[in-house]
Amino acid sequence: MNITITILCIYGLCFGLQNKATFLRGLNDLLDELLNCTYCLGFHCGWLFYIFNYFIFFKLEELNILQTGFQMTCYGFFGASTTYLIDTAIRWIESQIEIEEEYEE
Repeated sequence: MNITITILCIYGLCFGLQNKATFLRGLNDLLDELLNCTYCLGFHCGWLFYIFNYFIFFKLEELNILQTGFQMTCYGFFGASTTYLIDTAIRWIESQIEIEEEYEE
């Protein structure tokens, strides 16, 4: 699968869970902390994406537990680093934008 599509899918999943899935907030303190940490949630989105991708494109007969576990962990760290990098870049860009406020006189 194309690396750009992979990055966008993992980041989209992470962004959606952090900012749009409000029904997950307030259920558990640990879950709330996970949803506030882009790096942590990006890791879990990465390995979840690998599982979805693996079962769509590969056959169960080709399953190698050791290789699959290693690749799943790599996808987790890939997801963590890319989502954190993208989120940090977006926050920096947003902080550089001056918001003009109109004052009513």
